[in-house]
Amino acid sequence: MSNNAPASKKIFVLNAVVIAAIFALFATIIYLVARMTQPLPIASTSATTAAERAATLADLRAKENAAATSYGWIDEQKGIVRLPIDRAVELTIQDLNKNRPPVR
Repeated sequence: MSNNAPASKKIFVLNAVVIAAIFALFATIIYLVARMTQPLPIASTSATTAAERAATLADLRAKENAAATSYGWIDEQKGIVRLPIDRAVELTIQDLNKNRPPVR
């Protein structure tokens, strides 16, 4: 039995180390998943109050509306222009009607 006791003690220690390593790995995975699912902190900007954010949003929407409803140059050297959306739809419909195959 004396030969068997050191071997069983080694197996017990090895099992304890493996179980501890698995527990540590499991705890690490749980920590990383929990950390990845937390929302990112809101970056502090100059627009910190709700009123400032609302004013910034209104300004952005006004600029987007102006860009969507007016003519302008995107790249003058390349000849790329910006059209109002309504006019672009009209031109697209005209182009599709012009290239439509004849009806049988």
